[in-house]
Amino acid sequence: MRTLKEIATEIQADWLVINNAGAKDALECMKRMGLITEPFGTDPNGYSIVGSFLANATGWHGVLATRIKKELKQCVATRGHSMPPLFQLRVRSRWTRRLRRVHESEHWTS
Repeated sequence: MRTLKEIATEIQADWLVINNAGAKDALECMKRMGLITEPFGTDPNGYSIVGSFLANATGWHGVLATRIKKELKQCVATRGHSMPPLFQLRVRSRWTRRLRRVHESEHWTS
């Protein structure tokens, strides 16, 4: 299983202009993560982050997009259930705040 950081790097190299803010925020979080089962910020794991990326990445098309989305869906499927659609819409602002805190903590520690 590849790390989310490796997958996010490959996504960013292929999807040059990301117009969806939810996908962009989730991708930024994924670039800082290892495995989907590892904690990120206050989340116990990365399932909701990957689920949000998949929900918001409908504008990304192509052979590589199809392959990576399938890989991410398989990662999320290991959890045993999918997120309800309303939860997917509400988590974007929470991740934006969390991503800002991560950036601020890096700024102050460097």
